Amino acid sequence: MFAAPNALLTIPKPSGIKAKPVITGTAAYLTSNGTIPAHAVGDMIIVAAYRIATVQLIGKPSASGTIPTWNDLDAAASVAGTSNSLDSFYTIATATNHTTGTFSGAGIILIIVIRGQAASPLGGHSEADGGTSTTQVVSPSITLSVNDGSSLLLYIGAHRTSVSAIAAAPSGWTRVQDPTVTGGSSMLPGQMMFLNTKDDSTSAGAMTQLVTASNSSMRGNTIEILAA
Repeated sequence: MFAAPNALLTIPKPSGIKAKPVITGTAAYLTSNGTIPAHAVGDMIIVAAYRIATVQLIGKPSASGTIPTWNDLDAAASVAGTSNSLDSFYTIATATNHTTGTFSGAGIILIIVIRGQAASPLGGHSEADGGTSTTQVVSPSITLSVNDGSSLLLYIGAHRTSVSAIAAAPSGWTRVQDPTVTGGSSMLPGQMMFLNTKDDSTSAGAMTQLVTASNSSMRGNTIEILAA
């Protein structure tokens, strides 16, 4: 028997597919430290830190007081000649009042709070030089640990300087954090960072984000967060 016209059909969720982790808050600052969005014990907190005019890696703060233990996620200095670096770090919250501490050398930090991740939350991830272009920022492809669509896929991008505009997220991705300082104004024109997530997490190809810039140095970081 066919359903009556306009009847609501309920399609059951495939058994065994876990709920995708969710982003509960993001923040961005044109400095080496910032306020972490509201977080609960057990949440995953990621800090992506970007620096320009040097290929040196960014230094993470030591655990002390409300500063948690930051674990290295992806860290790679730029190739010679592009003079920028993008390093990412994470922690699992043990309190509700964590602070970032100072990521030495960073000119921008982007903070992401995630809930519903696995006890061992990291799947595939990669940080790479995005090449030299004044029209795009590329975040790399990764090999997924889980391809059933339950993972959260983060695509972080950064451009060195003189960025005057950024296009909407490419088709298949959603913009989560614009290059806007939390509680302040746009990072543009100038150096900038942004965060997109991939809508379909059964694959994790490279993402090309269109921008308008007069300087050509960029970096990208792609991270798979596994579901609990």
